[in-house]
Amino acid sequence: MGWLSLFAIAASGCLLIYRWPPLGRFEPLWLWRLLMLALGCAGGLGLGSCLFFLLLWSGLASRTSIVALDVGFLLAAALLWGKRRHESGAQPAASNRVSAQVWIFRAVSAAVLLLLLSGWRETTRASPHGDWDAFAIWNLRAKFLAGGDVHWRHAVSPALCKGHLGAAHPDYPLLLSGLVAQGWMLSGRADPAIPIAIGLFFGVALLALLAGALAALRDERVGWVGFILLAGSESFASQIAAQCADIPLACYVLSTSALLAVAEQKPARATLWWAGVFAALAAWTKNEGLVFFLLALAWCLWRGFRRFPFPFLAGAAPALAVVVSFKLFVAPLTVGLFPTTFAEAFGKLGDPQRAWLILQAYARALRDLGFWWAHPLVLALVWLWASGWVEPERRRQLLVAAMPLGMLAAGFLVYMLTVADLRWHLSTSVHRVWLQVWPSLLMSLLLAAHPDRPELAASRVRAPSRPRNRVRR
Repeated sequence: MGWLSLFAIAASGCLLIYRWPPLGRFEPLWLWRLLMLALGCAGGLGLGSCLFFLLLWSGLASRTSIVALDVGFLLAAALLWGKRRHESGAQPAASNRVSAQVWIFRAVSAAVLLLLLSGWRETTRASPHGDWDAFAIWNLRAKFLAGGDVHWRHAVSPALCKGHLGAAHPDYPLLLSGLVAQGWMLSGRADPAIPIAIGLFFGVALLALLAGALAALRDERVGWVGFILLAGSESFASQIAAQCADIPLACYVLSTSALLAVAEQKPARATLWWAGVFAALAAWTKNEGLVFFLLALAWCLWRGFRRFPFPFLAGAAPALAVVVSFKLFVAPLTVGLFPTTFAEAFGKLGDPQRAWLILQAYARALRDLGFWWAHPLVLALVWLWASGWVEPERRRQLLVAAMPLGMLAAGFLVYMLTVADLRWHLSTSVHRVWLQVWPSLLMSLLLAAHPDRPELAASRVRAPSRPRNRVRR
């Protein structure tokens, strides 16, 4: 029952996203469908987690009520999908020929994925309960939530882990813990396969999102370059089996950034609506996601989309209402991470040694993404150099990098103000802070590459008279 429940809410998200697709079809069509599948499942799981929390909060959570709610969600999504209007106009025809270069990229991506899954399998066998934060924070809270009306409030109690800083996080949002708890409550036991599968899904979905978004915005080759570089990033590969919330957060950050990049080209209502959904789900995943939501909101106001902010806020409203209610009425911040006086805060902000330590930690985290001779940032710059710059009228899409860069700046400020030991705080979290934004930064960097002039290719199919891979409504 636990597996069927997770499948039902994921399928509901897919039906909704096919009912209101956030971007037009592109070639190859199967890659567009893969992108829609990743977006739909991520959205459905996030919204399903919100519904599960509302059941817990209302005191109605039980196996029967969860099944009824999930089935109702699926039936409502299927009804809406069944009433969809058929698209008018010709759909993009499949290419008769695929260049040898594209097949090489596909083969390399498949090989990289197999290697990644092999490493994930060995890591999961060695540590089936995940990393320290998984069993000390996320899965521990999931066990309390799975206890239903009797025990679920222990997951948000200030006495959690005796209030120790770094171990107790009762104010953390419940997207990941809620998904795991829902599966455990329905299955009747704390099956470690459920958090393992959820972690694997978000890891694979993140790769599909990056490849699909770059294929939609630029070219299929650029999408596979992003796929390979992200899969080869050490911080990403090592965290898929960790069962923590950083990869799900990166998934929602990338989804929002990619859709807002699409909106730069054509600000359709459905695109902005889904961007709001994923930005709000980022806020329901982790505290850093709330910062990202504010940055996305500010970015949209800055770009001045027509009739904004209504589509973005309309999409964000359901999940954002859950986040605000949780923060105000269920689990207000109780663990003191920041100074209690202005004098202490200004003293920390004015300490150049703290700033230097943080900059060094940021540089090490960026360096540790890969070996120097195969570093994903270096390889991305090589691809950019070989491809050339994209047309000036499409460079405005690069501005979406302001959101992940803003998250890094917000993290810098948190490190400057933290009352915890700074070296300990940096050593335990800075790599995960970079992981949350690295896929979006990688996408922004590869968006600068011109898709039609890859000098690395030995052969390719030229079609100068037809626009390539344009995003259409």
